[in-house]
Amino acid sequence: YFKKYFNKFSNSQKRKNCKKGQLFLNDLLNEKIKYFYFSKKNKKKLVQKKILRKNKLIKIIIFAHSFYDAPHVRGLNLFPDFFEWLNFLGKISKQTNYDWYIKPHPNYEENDVIKKFVKKFPNIKIVDVNLNNKNLAKNEFKFALTMYGSCASELPLLGIKVINASINNPHVKYNFSISPKNLNQ
Repeated sequence: YFKKYFNKFSNSQKRKNCKKGQLFLNDLLNEKIKYFYFSKKNKKKLVQKKILRKNKLIKIIIFAHSFYDAPHVRGLNLFPDFFEWLNFLGKISKQTNYDWYIKPHPNYEENDVIKKFVKKFPNIKIVDVNLNNKNLAKNEFKFALTMYGSCASELPLLGIKVINASINNPHVKYNFSISPKNLNQ
């Protein structure tokens, strides 16, 4: 409903709100602020130069969701839950010639789930949960995958295309990320 509510503002209020949003996103990307749900224990600065395998393949990163969160908090998604979505991506990763990675959710408690996932799909590598989005962009990631995560509004500013796996994500009415209407898309 963001676009619907935004269009109710006057033009001057729209400009002010856009400026506020831009400042907020810049502060997030520059790590001046964090989302309230980020774990306090991840305060260390991670300096990781090159995290990718050296090859010319397209780099894709999966932004895992917290398995403790309700997957349908915004409505129906293209998958019944986060785990089914990951398995779908894992199967696709075996059929493609891309370089696949997964980043655990920042409020990361599901270590065993992610470890089992990459054991089942060994072509997908885990990146450190503390790795920031700017570092991901420096490491030449071209695509990111999420159900409805905030990365869909952040990563496009860094040149990374984001594909959402939800028809009810907060970004669905905008063109800065991709929101397929069905699994075939």
